[in-house]
Amino acid sequence: SAADVQRVARQYLTDSTRVSIRYLDQSQRSGQAAPDPATQPTDTALGPTFPAAIAAPNVHAPEGERMPAPAPTEARPFTAPAFAERRLANRMRGVVARSTELPIAAAYLVFGGGAAADPAERPGVASMMASLADNGAAGMTAPEIAARAESLGAQMGGFANNDSTVAFIAAPTANIDAAGELLGRIVRQPAFAEEEVERERRRSLDRLRVSMRDPSFVNQLVAARALYGSAPYGAPT
Repeated sequence: SAADVQRVARQYLTDSTRVSIRYLDQSQRSGQAAPDPATQPTDTALGPTFPAAIAAPNVHAPEGERMPAPAPTEARPFTAPAFAERRLANRMRGVVARSTELPIAAAYLVFGGGAAADPAERPGVASMMASLADNGAAGMTAPEIAARAESLGAQMGGFANNDSTVAFIAAPTANIDAAGELLGRIVRQPAFAEEEVERERRRSLDRLRVSMRDPSFVNQLVAARALYGSAPYGAPT
């Protein structure tokens, strides 16, 4: 119940307690037991330090002795949301749909032209632009924008795919007008301050260094080039 969750949270998730977890590969787990909490050191500033949990090797029962998977339940009725569409005075196409009973609304601005429109020698420009948009705009700094979004209970961001660039915001329905106004200021008056561009450039390089160690990521890059060659779809986004 909700009361159970709150009771456990009050007991363990306190400001005076630290919980440390170590993730070990299988070779390091074998034959080890969890240390005795009574023998663990105590951090006087943070209270008792909980020992790291060391998992024992998984032992699976034979196939025929395992608990069977749960059977499917009855199909739930589903009604697709009804879409309404109109052209705004500025010729923008507006599409609206109600998809949930929750008091939450989201707005997405979708611009034609994404990563496929990047200059051939500079892939990634659209993605960087989208990620930078809320890092300062309309006279507001990045922290000020973040604080304003937080005060509205809103989540916002931007991204680019091959064919479009998207800016979005989601907020409680009661705040969606103010959240939409914030999104409009960011989209129409982004600052692209030099220090923010440089910070995002460094972050992008760090992410790329990590991603290039991921075989799946490298495979996607190579596959795109193999399929599309020098065409825009063959470039990394």
